[in-house]
Amino acid sequence: MSAELLTVPQVADRLGLTEYQVRQEHARGVLPGRRPGRFLRFTDTDLETYVARIAVDRGAGQASGPTRLSHTRRRRSL
Repeated sequence: MSAELLTVPQVADRLGLTEYQVRQEHARGVLPGRRPGRFLRFTDTDLETYVARIAVDRGAGQASGPTRLSHTRRRRSL
């Protein structure tokens, strides 16, 4: 019995990410998956591994994703 392979749009919907973010997380090696042929596919186990990894990262105090820093304007001294 083989596990159902999920597409990028299905994974994005389940994880609440965009399709671009799913591909990006896979390219970074954070989201496991496979490429049987041309298209990227994932299993439920891949998603469970990803969610567990993210939970550990957040628990360790690491940023969960890109953070935006506020900019302060510097005045030039004359």
